[in-house]
Amino acid sequence: MSPTRLAKDGIHVNMLVHNQGEFVITYPRGYHAGWNMGFNCAESVNFALDSWVELGRRAKVCKCVSHR
Repeated sequence: MSPTRLAKDGIHVNMLVHNQGEFVITYPRGYHAGWNMGFNCAESVNFALDSWVELGRRAKVCKCVSHR
């Protein structure tokens, strides 16, 4: 989805350039997406801090859209 469209709908959008050897950490309930600007070999790791475990236990399936 276009960041411009999200901003028009009042959703705050951040952008960054992720360079070799750097880490990017996203927070719970934060959507993220990537775009490669050339040759790429990517790797990602998902982890959670202890403080996030209770949030995960309370998580429910989104019923705001149909997933058919």
